[in-house]
Amino acid sequence: MTESIAKKAFLAAQEELDKESIEKLKVVVKSTLERIAAIDKQVEELQEEKKILKLDIDDLKEGRLDRIEERQKKDEKAKKVSIIRVIKKEVVHEHHYIPSIFQQPYHIVPYVNPFSSPTVYCGTITTNNSGFASSIANSSNCAYLNSNASAEFDITGYTSKQFTPGTYDVGIKVVHLR
Repeated sequence: MTESIAKKAFLAAQEELDKESIEKLKVVVKSTLERIAAIDKQVEELQEEKKILKLDIDDLKEGRLDRIEERQKKDEKAKKVSIIRVIKKEVVHEHHYIPSIFQQPYHIVPYVNPFSSPTVYCGTITTNNSGFASSIANSSNCAYLNSNASAEFDITGYTSKQFTPGTYDVGIKVVHLR
């Protein structure tokens, strides 16, 4: 009888260990699934940011600075993600002349989001307290920007449309915009 009791006790202990192992395994699987969900959320957020940036490029190519400005006014995320701020300049027109969307001047302010990791296009970007690019350290392919004033500029949609297309060195890739 002691042998059968010992056998039953052994089986009960083995079953208890198996249950503990199964519970630990379930915790590992759940943690893994939670990590996958977190990564999927990050990927989704990055895809959304990429979409906004691509819309900015497409609108620059089409000379539609008005779309960028409108997007930034209506969507806080677009404002945070975009590399520039587009501000419509008020122009006094004589003889009730209303410029087309391509002739309307806009003020462009390069912007570095202070809440994200810094993006280095070439050299090192330095930001001031408000998050605006204040200087870019000089390197072989960079223009040197010593202040916010020199980084800001005015442009029309026509100029944007004409001069955005081209070939750009981006890191180790060459990007052709048409």
